[in-house]
Amino acid sequence: MLLLLAAALPATALAGRLCLLPVGDGAPGAADLGDAWRIVRKIDSFHGRPRPIMQGGNRRGVWTIDENRRLVPYGGPYPTFGLAARYLHDPATDRLVGIDRTGLYVAPAADGRFQPLATPPGFRFYDIALARGQVYVGVADAGVHRLAGPTLVPAFPPAVWTVREVEGMPGLLATAADGLILHVGEGAVQTPLYTLAKTTGDYLLTADLLPGNRLLLRSQKETVAIDLDWADGTPRPRAVHRLERRQTNRAAADLVSKALGLYLTLSDAEPGRLLRLGAAGLETVASLPLRPHPFTDLPALGLVLVNAGHVSDRIGNGGLYAYDGDRLVPIPDSGADAIGTWTWIRPAETIGKILIYSERGLFELGPDLRIRPLPPPEGFPAGEAIRDIAEMPASRRVAVITAGGLYTIDAEGRAETVAGGRDHEFPHLPSPAYLQGRQELLIVAGDRLLLLADEALSGPCPPP
Repeated sequence: MLLLLAAALPATALAGRLCLLPVGDGAPGAADLGDAWRIVRKIDSFHGRPRPIMQGGNRRGVWTIDENRRLVPYGGPYPTFGLAARYLHDPATDRLVGIDRTGLYVAPAADGRFQPLATPPGFRFYDIALARGQVYVGVADAGVHRLAGPTLVPAFPPAVWTVREVEGMPGLLATAADGLILHVGEGAVQTPLYTLAKTTGDYLLTADLLPGNRLLLRSQKETVAIDLDWADGTPRPRAVHRLERRQTNRAAADLVSKALGLYLTLSDAEPGRLLRLGAAGLETVASLPLRPHPFTDLPALGLVLVNAGHVSDRIGNGGLYAYDGDRLVPIPDSGADAIGTWTWIRPAETIGKILIYSERGLFELGPDLRIRPLPPPEGFPAGEAIRDIAEMPASRRVAVITAGGLYTIDAEGRAETVAGGRDHEFPHLPSPAYLQGRQELLIVAGDRLLLLADEALSGPCPPP
């Protein structure tokens, strides 16, 4: 649990002094129009790989940061073409697998670079998934293939578009071109579960198994709950509940809560109506002005945090509520006058805290559901607007980025200055990226790219 993690792993156990280091050649040039945020538009950091891979913004191309902390061209093939570009880590082989519409790429273990695999002429790739320990690749007009070593092996016929693993559900879930969603069990036994109402422009987004053998399917156009009967080891639909569908903001307005084992959503007809999935369908929990992204799942506390909005526009902070599956309880001193209008909630597992930040500063929501301010270190004005926060798991710290500086906090809530933390201004975007392979935080300041490094992990910081 989140709170136990902080007790078991003290913040100071693995952490050293932190310092900001400039990325060599990380200042914006003419192509970047003098803005550091234009240097890169997408940052990928992969398991066990010390070098991030960054797609250039104005300057185009693919870039990385080498062992000397210098921004250099990536220097090799990399899947970047179109919206189909995506990647995954295969734990069985420790390799990375990536696709874009034009090719299939594999990067071996350790620091291996991506290399294209030989595939039949005309193959166009649109999907990749890790399911039951296997890598599956969707090929247009050729079905789903399994990646065995360097070879693509046909696994499903052309009618099948995707396969997925659903947590807690044996077998695989497959989707077909005609909208059919089916279960694939042992011996490749296929059991139809549901057919999407619209096959054109619709596709399955998520599938979750809820308590009581209830399968929740969310597509682009509809949401369906299917009660399954597993009497003979094969899932068969016993009842189908077609729920009120949402046309916009699905990812923000829906929640499958691990804390409660419930599905929560907002009503399309009445945006202020909070709904939960009950035995017979959607049930009203409460009616109040809710923000378009109102839910934060808190498994460590066994509840969902619900953020109300201003009565007039539903956008700003109208207060926080705790929902435990039975009651919706207001949290004291959680309105705009206390913690700010533009609030963001972040469960920070690294330090075992639930953090809230806004234009009014940084706060903590405690296990007693009380909100307390977390003051900045000396040299930072109290109540300074927080731009963003980012976890540094190996250092057991959270970096706090303000409009005019950067500092860190630990599991005890202690704020510490960072060498060079007041030497830069920080824009709202893009967000910092934790580089897993080198355990450093890549930050885009107003004037250049920076790395926040821990001397216990990355070597001594330079003298002040």
